[in-house]
Amino acid sequence: MRVKVLGGVIGSLLLAFHPALAGPPATPLGSMRSQGAVEVNGVAALNGMNVYAGNRIVTSRGAVAVVMLAAGDKLALGSTTSVSLASVPQGLLVKLDRGDVGVVSEAKTPLLVQVGGVTIRAGNRAGAFEVIVKGRSLRVVAQHGPVMAEAANQTVRIDEGKTLKTRLDPVAEGTGRGMRTIVIVAGVAGAAGLAAAISSLSGSSKQTCVSPSQLSCP
Repeated sequence: MRVKVLGGVIGSLLLAFHPALAGPPATPLGSMRSQGAVEVNGVAALNGMNVYAGNRIVTSRGAVAVVMLAAGDKLALGSTTSVSLASVPQGLLVKLDRGDVGVVSEAKTPLLVQVGGVTIRAGNRAGAFEVIVKGRSLRVVAQHGPVMAEAANQTVRIDEGKTLKTRLDPVAEGTGRGMRTIVIVAGVAGAAGLAAAISSLSGSSKQTCVSPSQLSCP
């Protein structure tokens, strides 16, 4: 019996330390660059490391990160942000638990941001938008092109240059409505420093859409 147990332990170690023995490796979604303390699956992130479906990325206070996807799209994480990445038939799903993310989509791989029971995406697939969640408060900023916010109870279009402000339904992940008390206002003020993070960490030389506080246009 002890021989069998020992053999099982050795086999597990071989699979852990020799990826070739564990089958074909997963295909990375892209690579990540960061400033400040950032963790991937609870481990300190390395600058330029690959990220995969199933990864959970958490930024500490004052830290930022940019995931440059293989298709050319960009996902930016602001300070004190927590997201989980998942591959779905529609594209890449970014589950936002807290904080703020910016999306620059070039229409190659649809990027969906999910907050509770609300899913946010670019209206024309190509575009740039920001999603900010704090507690039950949700803001969606349409930086470039229209943005769609879809919930169980309704779908809302946010035109370029406008911001959606709403409260999340506490039971949205079950059979709840998703959004309530929806207000759409003019203006695209997002989280400070997120656009600068995309520009500096991704090496982008593109001009911003309207102002220096905005995300870079695709």
